[in-house]
Amino acid sequence: MGWRYRRSVKVAPGVKLNFSKSGISTTLGPKGAHYTIGRKGRRTITAGTPIKGLYVSTTYNKNTIKRQKRAAKEQKRLAKLEKFRANYNPNRDGFKRSEWTNHLSCRKRNTVLALCIFLGVFGVHRFYVGKEGTGLVYLITLGLFGIGWLVDIVLILLGKFKDIQGRELTR
Repeated sequence: MGWRYRRSVKVAPGVKLNFSKSGISTTLGPKGAHYTIGRKGRRTITAGTPIKGLYVSTTYNKNTIKRQKRAAKEQKRLAKLEKFRANYNPNRDGFKRSEWTNHLSCRKRNTVLALCIFLGVFGVHRFYVGKEGTGLVYLITLGLFGIGWLVDIVLILLGKFKDIQGRELTR
C-alpha cells in the first residue's frame, strides 16, 4: 500500500496552494471552473457542474505543448505546400508556372538568335523555345519560304520574340 498526501491551503479568494507527495501546485479560479499549474509545468483546466461527478478536465504538460506547436508548424508547412501545388502547372519543357516565377524566360536571346540565323529555316530556334508546332511548320516550309525566318531574326533583335509561355528571352 502506497503513502498518499494531499493538502490545499486557500491563499486568497480563487487562489489555492496544493501540497502533495509529488510537489506544490497552484490552483486559480472558483469552485467548478479552475486552472491548475503543477510543479513540472503541467497545466490542467477543469470545468464542472453543480451535479456531483459531471466535469471535464484537460491536462497539458511541456511535451503536449511542444507537440501542439510542432503540429501547428506542420499544418502551416502543409498549407504552404498545398498552395504551391495548386499553382504548379508543368508544361512541355518542365518549367513551373506559379505566382513566384518571374516574367523572364530561362532561354538566352543570343542563343536563340544564333540558332535562328544558322538553322532558322529549319525552325530549330522555335523548337528551342518550346514552340514545336510552328517549328514543325518552319521545318516543312523552310522558314515559311524564308519570310518567317527573316521576321523572327528582326523580332529577336528587337527583343519581341517570346517563348512558349509568353515570357521574354533573357539577355
